[in-house]
Amino acid sequence: MIKEKWEAISNNFKRFSKTTYFIIMLSLLTLFSYFLDITAVGYITFTVILFLLLLFDCDFSSFIPMIFLWFGGYRTNTWQIPSPPFVIVLIMYGICLILFIYRIIKNYKIYYKRLKKDYIFISLVLILVSMALSLINTPDLALSGLGISHFIIILLSYTLIKMTVEINDKSRNFIIKSILITGLMISIQAFSTLILALNSGDDFYSVLCNRELNLGYMHPNHYAAFLNIGCILAVYYFCKNRESIFKRIIATTCLLVFSFISLLTASRGGGVTYAITIVLVVVVYLTYTLRIKKYNMLKDLYYLIPFFVLGITGIIVLGCNGILGDIIHRFLNSGSSLSGRDSLYLIAIEKFKLHSLIGNGVYTTRLYFSVWNYHNYILQMLGTCGALGLLAFLFYLYASITRSLRWRSYSVFSLIVILYFLIHGLFDTTYFHHLLMPIILALQAVEYENNINLFEIQYSDILIRNNNPLVEL
Repeated sequence: MIKEKWEAISNNFKRFSKTTYFIIMLSLLTLFSYFLDITAVGYITFTVILFLLLLFDCDFSSFIPMIFLWFGGYRTNTWQIPSPPFVIVLIMYGICLILFIYRIIKNYKIYYKRLKKDYIFISLVLILVSMALSLINTPDLALSGLGISHFIIILLSYTLIKMTVEINDKSRNFIIKSILITGLMISIQAFSTLILALNSGDDFYSVLCNRELNLGYMHPNHYAAFLNIGCILAVYYFCKNRESIFKRIIATTCLLVFSFISLLTASRGGGVTYAITIVLVVVVYLTYTLRIKKYNMLKDLYYLIPFFVLGITGIIVLGCNGILGDIIHRFLNSGSSLSGRDSLYLIAIEKFKLHSLIGNGVYTTRLYFSVWNYHNYILQMLGTCGALGLLAFLFYLYASITRSLRWRSYSVFSLIVILYFLIHGLFDTTYFHHLLMPIILALQAVEYENNINLFEIQYSDILIRNNNPLVEL
């Protein structure tokens, strides 16, 4: 009787953890912790939910909103060490660690089978090894230790999803939906922060030009990156769910909200990538729709026309209020300078010359500037992890692109997200950011396996089959 009740409770929680309500609950808890400015709420609720996921043997398809709950509640001014909440979290972590180890031992054959030939996983482990080796030269062990701990979270985002989540359309849709809902959540944070800044007496242009404005817990450039990626995924969600009116409305709403918030909050880097996103969104849409019957494109107009009408109306309203002029004026005044990035790049090259093989240590950029990374993924790896780190990262890129070289809708969308990361990462921190890189890794963890030798790419797998253009849309 007790066993049957336990199984019933376990199955009910598993089903709940795979629902939209679970994602919304996580996002609401994040907002609750953020607006009340109570760190303990985010930390304790995170550890309790993690405990339940491990206890009832659930998968980790909700990893993205989970880490936003953890980092979203971060407030150093309200988190006392030691304190009762800190002790509770520490105890819960210990219990979760025991449950996690037990789960690994119990299912090690399944997990090993899923990871043993996974080149993305191997490349991430190699990057972690290169970071560990860089500790030899680091001038600050605490900073580099923090950087490695953040990358371990990045590694876990891929590993946990890959080990526990089934690779199918249902899982892919759920993960994309969790990213979209998380995007709506941070849009609420960003918009409320702007309103509070305006209510404090500052004019809109001053708020726009405030480089120290903290939109919740990410820099405006990182907000822009998340929301721009959200736009790409919203188009995929729109195309994939052609039979669901509600889901298509949700996708259109996300596209409109993300575009609006990105326009209001983005700095120059975010604005440049916003323009790139528009091009990629068009490519994404055409990539999908050109492979299906043309009449479906006409049906899309029922959803897209209101989107364009609302978008144009919003632009007109912003123009009448002078806000659009402030936004344009801000970008024009930014000029073509690198905003100090040239100094970052020179330091990165200097540190690479000093320690060419294993680098100068992760997060050591903080010793020279008020930033954590070198704002360029190539120079980031060279300056912090040396030639070994760069080789490991290039192997990751090679494995990522290779996996996406199939003419399937999800793989094409995944490849476009990779392209976005590569473009934006040339002048901002996208790769190696603990809240951005998990997004692309979560998408890659449930991507189709190529089932080919990584070094023997079969180009026939990439070509479109003319006799069956509807193969896996």
